[in-house]
Amino acid sequence: MELISFEENFNDNSNSWWIGKDDNGWCDIIEGSYVMEHTKNESDYSVWRTLPIIESKAYSLEASFTFLSGNRESGFGFLWGQKSNNGVDNGYAGFHYFVISATGKFVICSYDPKTKKAEPIKDWTDSPVIKTVENATNILKIVKFDDSIDKQLFFLINDKIVCQTNNLPLFGEETRFIAFQNIKIAIDNFRAIYYFD
Repeated sequence: MELISFEENFNDNSNSWWIGKDDNGWCDIIEGSYVMEHTKNESDYSVWRTLPIIESKAYSLEASFTFLSGNRESGFGFLWGQKSNNGVDNGYAGFHYFVISATGKFVICSYDPKTKKAEPIKDWTDSPVIKTVENATNILKIVKFDDSIDKQLFFLINDKIVCQTNNLPLFGEETRFIAFQNIKIAIDNFRAIYYFD
């Protein structure tokens, strides 16, 4: 078993992030940040990496997210534990997401493939630790310890714990940056630490 530390500062595209434009928006690396714009008023826009995290072991995900323009009430942040294209009707086995809005709120949800709905673990909640000024950068972090130490997940914004829950199952190895409706964001300083068997 090996401890992996994956870091990305987007100084170039040596890690082969998706860059391009489609009917829903576009992504590019601009001045040391990964910029995503979702141009639709429905659904979401996301870009993923495979991180073979072991569910029972310790892991953490962290990145800086900057709201640039668009709908200030739309969420943006992390989606993790997803497996796509697995034969179920909607193409997903399940996943979780932790997002904030430029209005100073956050939400944590789990998608249930049986109901095809994202059910809130922590519904939209105001948080004074979220920076809401123009072009503010907020650091989102998800931390899990080894099961032998603690079976909780900790959610942090700007180094402050805003929620903790029981551990959530990982359905797959996809970790995503996600942006909801009509929003443009920039991501930087992505770091993932996890055990790989």
